[in-house]
Amino acid sequence: MESTSIRMEAMSTQPIGPALRHSLGVSISGCLMGVTVAYSAGALDDMEDDFFLEKPSTTQSMIFSSLSALVAFVAGLTFGRFVVHIGKKHALILSSIFYFLGYSLIAYSKQYVQLFIGRGITGLGLTLTCLALSPYISEISPTKHRGKFASIMQLQVQLGVLVINVLAVLDLKFRWTASITSAIAVLNLFFIAVAPETPRWLISKAKLREAEEVLDLLMEEDPDLVHDEIEVLQRSCRVENAPQDQGRVPFFSAQNLKPLAIMCCIMIFQQLTAINAVSLQLPIIMFLS
Repeated sequence: MESTSIRMEAMSTQPIGPALRHSLGVSISGCLMGVTVAYSAGALDDMEDDFFLEKPSTTQSMIFSSLSALVAFVAGLTFGRFVVHIGKKHALILSSIFYFLGYSLIAYSKQYVQLFIGRGITGLGLTLTCLALSPYISEISPTKHRGKFASIMQLQVQLGVLVINVLAVLDLKFRWTASITSAIAVLNLFFIAVAPETPRWLISKAKLREAEEVLDLLMEEDPDLVHDEIEVLQRSCRVENAPQDQGRVPFFSAQNLKPLAIMCCIMIFQQLTAINAVSLQLPIIMFLS
């Protein structure tokens, strides 16, 4: 909790414009995440027609629907340290590349196994988006506006779900939908490429000059704000890397148990609503109902 309180000291007067521009740009990853979650709901019927599969609930269709989520779950167990090592920006760049490759393969697939591979690759993009996007926005956003900035990701995810369902209503073929999503991934890659890496990650890697340049950009070259933020981030990194007996609070400490329990309960409730099952298997549910 000490590192959190340190992090909250500065940035109260940070300009909102630069951080907002970059947050909106990179948050297109959230839109791609929403598209990936709901893609199968609008594409399964067309895929079954295209590949002459038995309706309504072939094994292939069920596997395709759940494959990206399964890959994201497995990859999420191991990708955390990888994201910390390469930084949030590079993780988001990789996620866009995975989205582009996965949906390009789906768009030009000739066999069902190619659909599986493409869907699995989009699951890797899903993993990196989940791990990197929200922390990235948080680490470049002004403290007093961080809650508002954090909602950008969720809005983009819902926008992606809306887009994929609108395309389904328009009866757009799954190949065209995948092609459009690949184009969005390229656009997202551009916005991420021109966005800065987070100052916190740069300082954690002893790249002080690069961190100062990023803070100059985010704080519109206010030297006092930049200096104060550099000090806050350096102290925060020292506390985070310190041994537990020198001020670092263990993750499973008593003071963290309550917020951790609340978070887990919310996550469990979300899954028990079965919203993911509806998003992934909507055509089959509607056919059987």
